[in-house]
Amino acid sequence: MRGLLVLVVACVAACNGGRGPAQTLGERSEPASVQWWVGTGSANHDPQSPVCVGGGASFCGRMVDPEVPGAVADELLARAMVVSDTQDRHFMLISTTNIGYFLAYKAGEGAGHGIYDMRLRIAEATGMDSRHIVVVSDHSHNGPDTVGIWGGVSPDYKAITADAVVAAGIQAWQSRQPAVLRVAAINSNDSPLDGVPRLESSYNSAPGLDPDQGNPSNQFRMLVADHADSGERLLTLVNYAPHATVINGVATDKLSGDWAAWAPQEAQALFGGFGLAAVGSVGATDWNKSGGDAAEREAEARARLRLLMSAAQDQLQAVRGQGIQLESVFIRELITQPVLLLNYKPRLPSNQDGSALQHYDIRIDRALTPPFLQGALFGTYVTAVRIGELFFSTFPGEPFGELEAALRERVRDPQAHFLLGAANDFFGYMTFRDETYWQTFSTGATWLLGCPEQDLVYDPLGLDYDGACTDHWSLMVSPTIGQHIVCTLHSAALELGFDVAEADARCAALTALDGLAPPAESTASSANPAITQEQCEARGAPQSWCKTLD
Repeated sequence: MRGLLVLVVACVAACNGGRGPAQTLGERSEPASVQWWVGTGSANHDPQSPVCVGGGASFCGRMVDPEVPGAVADELLARAMVVSDTQDRHFMLISTTNIGYFLAYKAGEGAGHGIYDMRLRIAEATGMDSRHIVVVSDHSHNGPDTVGIWGGVSPDYKAITADAVVAAGIQAWQSRQPAVLRVAAINSNDSPLDGVPRLESSYNSAPGLDPDQGNPSNQFRMLVADHADSGERLLTLVNYAPHATVINGVATDKLSGDWAAWAPQEAQALFGGFGLAAVGSVGATDWNKSGGDAAEREAEARARLRLLMSAAQDQLQAVRGQGIQLESVFIRELITQPVLLLNYKPRLPSNQDGSALQHYDIRIDRALTPPFLQGALFGTYVTAVRIGELFFSTFPGEPFGELEAALRERVRDPQAHFLLGAANDFFGYMTFRDETYWQTFSTGATWLLGCPEQDLVYDPLGLDYDGACTDHWSLMVSPTIGQHIVCTLHSAALELGFDVAEADARCAALTALDGLAPPAESTASSANPAITQEQCEARGAPQSWCKTLD
């Protein structure tokens, strides 16, 4: 009998024919019309010792000790989903709770525990193409500082996070079930939902505040998967723009994913199954918070999320089209903003674990080696995904809403457009229009000094001043990173078969190095590809980029 059972199991595996995960004994036959398989998984990445919180006070002005009762207000979870089609093609999305997570980390600051490494580990365990895995941060300002600017976290904590992401991804892969996909996109700028406040901009004037150009974008997207046989909810994915800052400033002693943690909880309570949330065009976009203490703000946010999800549920439509296609492109961009030079700054010698000055440091912990950084060129991934007629785009940082608007103008026919911010890396803020960039400069170039120009220049001369005093200019890679990513995604969307507009003239130069010498996509390879000045010039990249390589 034992031998017979082995033969039966082997037959089930062999006869699956590449049509998604094999059935186990006792499962019902899948309906012939099934096009999708969906799996979900989660794993905890709560810290085991005190951590610095990102997005708030300088140095480690906000430290949370997980041993204090109530300090971890919401369990920090890596939440994973995977969608497979009938041709054995897959897309996996995993969310984490932190201010922003890097593709790769410096030696001594978490090397081997970046998103690149996580993806390779999941690919090795599942057989997936690592480029089909996207890991996003929820950018919670009550999450650990995995960037380094606000004191940073230890390599041990980065290992905890990486292990959780890998575990969640593998669990999602192993749990796939036949599914029906449905989608809704509501509350757009020109069709707001009654009872839902408009999202708030960091600016008081255009172009930073210009809803007609997408600053901010109010659209709320929801993708759901129901079991193809039973109809039970398997997954609710929410994609919404604002910063996860509902309780930022009023709950300084707590760790939480903020609204990006509450949305999955509310989705599971409303519909059952598994919830996952991802921020969208988060740059300069806030929640438009109600007054009150942390509990009151959270209660209002949860009520707003329930209203949005219930309205989206009522407007769900079947995902049109078939199959999954994906374009993942390794791009390079020149560092031009001064704060990014902190990437070259090591941890202060006095700032060692256990010392009195342990957390009193400002630095950036991203990897210093090619292809992630070479000369003054950062390297990272940009991904475009097609699921049926849905379009998913990724931005490795905080894109302003105008980038979403620009992409919509260029990719014209998706059934719905999901924009994933803080995806696969963290490059800070991203604008599209030149005038928006200059607004970030004029209202934030002296952010570190508290923006004294209003008192020193604008008021004495009787000039209008926006008064934003934001960190947008200071925490930005370059003026062109947003334009570059739109160009890359525009080209990828064309490859995926979408109807696209004509490319901008500036795209040729911005994307000249796209796809050149990407990282190895296997743990079996230790390749660390660099590019030469000659290769750069042959591609037609700007001279200013090529000269930095040597």
